[in-house]
Amino acid sequence: MRGRTRTTFGGKDGVQKEAALATLREEGAKRIRVAVRAGEALRRRARQAAALIEADLTSAEADDADALVVDFSGDSPDAAARRLGTLRGGAAAVVACAPARAARLREAICRAGADDLVTPGVSARELAQRIRRAVRARRLEKALAAREQEVELIASLAGRLARSGDTRELFEEALAGMGRSLGLGEAALLVLSSPWRVESAAPEAVFWTREKGLRREREVPLSPPDWEALRRGSSVADPRAGIVTLPLFARGQALAVMRVRGRDGRLPAGAARRAIARVAGLLAGAIENAERLASLMGRSRSLEALVRERTREAEQQKRLFQAVIDALPVSLHAIDRSFRVVVWNLVREEGPFGRPRGEVLGRNLFSVIGDDPALKREYERVFATGQPTESEVRSRSGDPPRLFRVEKIPMRLDRSGEVTHVITIGRDVTEQRALERSMARAEKMAAVGRLAAGIAHEINNPLATIASCAEAMRNRLAVPVGDEEREEIRADAEVIEEEAYRCKSILGSLLDFSRSAPDEKGPCDLLEVARKTVRLLRHNPRLGGFPIEIDAAPDVPPVLANESQLVQVLMALLLNAADASAPGTPIRVVARPGAGDSAILSVIDRGPGIPPELRERIFEPFFTTKPPGQGTGLGLAVAYGIVRAHGGRLELAPASGRGARFDVVLPAMKPAGAEVHA
Repeated sequence: MRGRTRTTFGGKDGVQKEAALATLREEGAKRIRVAVRAGEALRRRARQAAALIEADLTSAEADDADALVVDFSGDSPDAAARRLGTLRGGAAAVVACAPARAARLREAICRAGADDLVTPGVSARELAQRIRRAVRARRLEKALAAREQEVELIASLAGRLARSGDTRELFEEALAGMGRSLGLGEAALLVLSSPWRVESAAPEAVFWTREKGLRREREVPLSPPDWEALRRGSSVADPRAGIVTLPLFARGQALAVMRVRGRDGRLPAGAARRAIARVAGLLAGAIENAERLASLMGRSRSLEALVRERTREAEQQKRLFQAVIDALPVSLHAIDRSFRVVVWNLVREEGPFGRPRGEVLGRNLFSVIGDDPALKREYERVFATGQPTESEVRSRSGDPPRLFRVEKIPMRLDRSGEVTHVITIGRDVTEQRALERSMARAEKMAAVGRLAAGIAHEINNPLATIASCAEAMRNRLAVPVGDEEREEIRADAEVIEEEAYRCKSILGSLLDFSRSAPDEKGPCDLLEVARKTVRLLRHNPRLGGFPIEIDAAPDVPPVLANESQLVQVLMALLLNAADASAPGTPIRVVARPGAGDSAILSVIDRGPGIPPELRERIFEPFFTTKPPGQGTGLGLAVAYGIVRAHGGRLELAPASGRGARFDVVLPAMKPAGAEVHA
């Protein structure tokens, strides 16, 4: 290889020394430039070392060298340290030469920053290896330092982005930090005013220059290199101007353009270019995130508006729901499975046992009304079975006491089938029951009137017998009588007595039925109720041609009821059955246990049945299918009210062939002491 040297003079004690800059070619196009300040022997071996690595020697200053070979033989330790600091360039790797025996000198040279030490007799091959190793170590050190600066810059920008979503401040910090740390002359970021359309108006820009710092400008036109970079989707370099243009893309869409110019009009070096590309990628992500954040914020604001609207609607629905249940003329509250009160309407706040809603909601029901094991068991039964319950209770206070009908209704919030809440509704039925009693008395009087004709006919026969016997006795007593006549008179008297008691029995039955019985309830045997009703109707001409059959299961439970009222119910059902049946057709009365804790008394006829279109109206007051003057339409309505007042149900069984069946379903009598609260 050919080369040139330039000789300079200097050195300690006027010793002539030569400086030369050798360019050592290695690792492809990379070169190692070596400056030599040494005597002739060491300078010659340096040349030989350069030749070993195919070196071209050029004339240059030592400050521009990649490696500096210096001979410190004859220098003192302090002088060597000062001289090394003067001769070494900021980026040069130093291979120092010193005698092996000069320990203090060698130690001072190492402390001053020499990268390697050789002796004056080092061979050219060894010197070449030492130069390579020192330069590589120095280059690695510089690369690590540059990478540290790059990492610090990226970390700083990432931290800044994490702390704040203000992209403008991030752009300014990125450009200023990148310019200072990478030694740039200028840096600019042109953000497209419409990030997803390059054809839009001119972009806004943030500029940084080493001389003037940061500034902002609006509507900066895109230059031809900018357009070329956007079209190519890759960086564009202009070596003459020392400018590199990089497009910022995300998801295939152009967001911005970055322009950077190296110091002194030179293109940024490779490491700086890589750092610039990483910063560009970070800023592209920041712009994209800002757009996403703006979109999310827009959606968030829309969602917040929707939530506010839905919340307002929910509050309106809640107020409407509360207003509806407060407007109901019933006492209403609801509890969950923990017996916690979740609904408490206005009526529940009124009266002697009323409590303000604010004091009750969220509390355990039994901490409000007091402990009641029977009531708690009833709620547990509703939760477990999912079956509603009905009962009537009389208030413990008031003059006169009020009568309430209490219903417990299971509620399910989801499709799992599990009962989640129980709604309790209490209705004041005092006036309703009084009206029903009045209607029942009126219907009873009507029934008494209908019975009177049959009873009058029934009494007429014994009265005729009594009159005939009395006339015969009078005739016999008109003349003296003997023993034979006396026996005939005694026989007539016995007939009169028997017929009189017969009349008394008939009239007693009528009086028992027509008498206004008290409302007190007691244990009732449904079989005995059936028998008593049939005996009473035995004299009614409407049932004279109908055989009545009574059947009873052996395990029918007793019910708590007013016996006279149950007789009235059964009488209405039997008379309706007779009206609907052909003469001579049997009518059955069946008593049997029902589902759960209930008992059933059924009346079954073999008439034509009830048409489907009339089944829903048969319990309506004043509804009748009989000709005018033959029915009031109150019989079944009164019977329905009496059964409901007993906590039961009067039902028309589903049609199955000919005839009709009415079921009186009554709750079985509970153990003594069981009590229900409204």
